[in-house]
Amino acid sequence: MVFGLAISSIALIMFGTTLIKSTNIALRLMPNISHEQQQDLLETPVTLFDNFLTTRVNNFDEIRPGESLFSALTRMRVPAAMAERFSHAISKSINLRTLLPGDGLMIESSSPRIQLQGISNLAALATKIGPKAVELFAKDEFGIAYRIRAELGLGVNSHDIEVIIDKPKVYREHSLLNGTVSNSIYGSIIDNGGDGQLVNNFADIFAWQFDFYRETRDGDSYQMIVERNVSEGRFVNYGRVLAAEYMNNGKKLRGFYFASKDGQVTGFFDDKGLSLKNAFLKAPLKLASITSRFGMRYHPILGIRRPHNGDDYGAARGTPFMAVASGTVINAGYSPFNGNWVRVRHANGYETEYLHATRLGKGVRVGAHVRQAQIIGYVGSTGLATGPHLHFGMKKNGKYVNPSSQKFARSDGIAPKYMGEFKESIQAMVIALNRQGPDKQQVLALKQK
Repeated sequence: MVFGLAISSIALIMFGTTLIKSTNIALRLMPNISHEQQQDLLETPVTLFDNFLTTRVNNFDEIRPGESLFSALTRMRVPAAMAERFSHAISKSINLRTLLPGDGLMIESSSPRIQLQGISNLAALATKIGPKAVELFAKDEFGIAYRIRAELGLGVNSHDIEVIIDKPKVYREHSLLNGTVSNSIYGSIIDNGGDGQLVNNFADIFAWQFDFYRETRDGDSYQMIVERNVSEGRFVNYGRVLAAEYMNNGKKLRGFYFASKDGQVTGFFDDKGLSLKNAFLKAPLKLASITSRFGMRYHPILGIRRPHNGDDYGAARGTPFMAVASGTVINAGYSPFNGNWVRVRHANGYETEYLHATRLGKGVRVGAHVRQAQIIGYVGSTGLATGPHLHFGMKKNGKYVNPSSQKFARSDGIAPKYMGEFKESIQAMVIALNRQGPDKQQVLALKQK
């Protein structure tokens, strides 16, 4: 195991009967480094006049798999009480659970006057000097490297620990991303520089108005104004979608994010201030594909034609699915035909059911209340199923209906007292969407995050 020690300042180090003077010595020690190898790194001997050392030692290492900051510090010979103090101080500035194996760690130790008797090598020296500071070298969740230093105070403040974070500034651009759909909205946005989270954020805006699995067509177009975070000229990640447009078969959908100054109104609204939310989502999954639709069909396992009371969504095993509306769970469990399944009762005589799950979501049981868009299970192939998929069915007043053909009223729009503020906030975004052609990205504004 290799570890690092760096010694700085003027030092008087005794090996045997010879006293050696050294200035700014940097040593890379192996556990069994010889006395002769250490001597080769030192400067010319001088006259013996003291048996004490004034110095600073920096010990470098990495956080290892399974280690916390506290356990890494104690492994590096920091006393447990002091390791706890440093860990607690740093935890006030960052989430220690975000630290990963391989993140750098440096312990700075110092003492104004330490007796050298009995010290045979620099590793032993490090254990004789008390820790003064701890530095971490890590990356945040967006991959931005940063340094955090926790240092003991001096004098009357010697029991305090000051924490300083050195991190590059992040700037937020408002960027316009647009293009034309070929095959799928997911692939089109990815090919245009987006990522999976951006696709889902865009689709979520129209989740009450449009089913991207059933209604998407080649040649559809999309636009969005999105926050794009950059640091030192490097793209970090996408932030919120502020405005979105989707053109399908001559029909234009638009949504604008609005948050009133008093915090009473938030959400996405069309350009007239009407909410994009309905009582029911158009689909229970994000960006899957319908493999079998509502109506008569030939059942692949039973070998007969029979009604298919819902839509089948093909998706990978383990894909989460959502409750399309708030309601109460009235069935949850296993049956030979349905596999793991759940049925939810909603307002106005509606019920929805979700079949063939590999497992149900946490807390999903008979009598439980579920919220719209809450994860209630995960796609599987339990029961009579040939492969992983979700069967989604809907009843109205006890009879099965086609989920795709149901019409639901919108939620309340923006109240008149907020309309002036709303119109002013979306004005620039409306102009930007109206002016831009397809397949372009443009930075609309730049500001520090």
